[in-house]
Amino acid sequence: MTTPKRRVLLTAFLIFKILAFSATFCIYAFAADRVLAAAPNTPRWVLTVFCFSSLLGIASVVAIFRWMRLGFYVLCAMAVMALLINLYSGVSPLGALAGLLGPVILYALLQLGGDSRAWLFLR
Repeated sequence: MTTPKRRVLLTAFLIFKILAFSATFCIYAFAADRVLAAAPNTPRWVLTVFCFSSLLGIASVVAIFRWMRLGFYVLCAMAVMALLINLYSGVSPLGALAGLLGPVILYALLQLGGDSRAWLFLR
């Protein structure tokens, strides 16, 4: 089986996700005190969880780049986990729900293309 061609929108979104997860990791790893000062109700362990989940997010996006469906499922699980932690930390429900947009957009992009959609090539 030949390697399928990835659509430009999907590629751009995956690159955006890697950059966003990298920035999130850097913020939580190197500016945790500033984050806690801006959100004093947030427990420190939340930052640690989000820091490690950023690394897991990068690995998940790389898995999707390598045509592995597991990467998508891990990103979905991470979004649900982030939703619960954000609600626990006092983030507004609307703000917490916004984190679920990532997997929804990713799923839509994986479905573009009819018979040659990327979802069919994930193993």
